[in-house]
Amino acid sequence: MRIPAGTTLTLSLTALNRSLEIYGDDADSFRPDRWLEPPSPALEATRAYAAVPGLSTFTGGTRGCIGARFAMVEIKAVLAVLVDALTFAERDEAGTPVLPLGGATVRPSIASEPERGAQLPLRVALAA
Repeated sequence: MRIPAGTTLTLSLTALNRSLEIYGDDADSFRPDRWLEPPSPALEATRAYAAVPGLSTFTGGTRGCIGARFAMVEIKAVLAVLVDALTFAERDEAGTPVLPLGGATVRPSIASEPERGAQLPLRVALAA
């Protein structure tokens, strides 16, 4: 494929991180257990351009995010502290539909209240 000089290319990381080809039929589902399974050949092939196989958020190669590993270690440390100190529960009745709200980053939005913008129906309290 030839691409003319000066052409602007845009890569949708959201689309790539939800690729049916890489993640299968449940690519749009929140299923953390997928990271405990052996990688599929399609997932393994992403090593060529992703800092972490299957996670294209930080890209990879010579132009990849130099802080990718630090960011992942940092979020793990923050989550460990939060999970230890707080309890999390659904704010409302079980199963409140939450939709992704696009933008520079994807944020949660309550399906029945789109006019209120980004929200997460979550009740947070200090752990006993």
